[in-house]
Amino acid sequence: MSGDKAYIKVKSITKVGDGQYRFDYQISENFKEVFKREYGLKRWSQKRFEKWLVENAEELTGRKQD
Repeated sequence: MSGDKAYIKVKSITKVGDGQYRFDYQISENFKEVFKREYGLKRWSQKRFEKWLVENAEELTGRKQD
């Protein structure tokens, strides 16, 4: 792993339907490595990451969902 920071940057959240949102985000390769390690994954799982993102959206954005 290089010395780059592990980060996730939420660029925008758009409400697309009743209780549904679209996230536009950017994540670093180091974030992927940390995420895999924390969740015991051998390889990157976009599905698992998106589940985690939804579960943690309020904390990540500082917003409460409608």
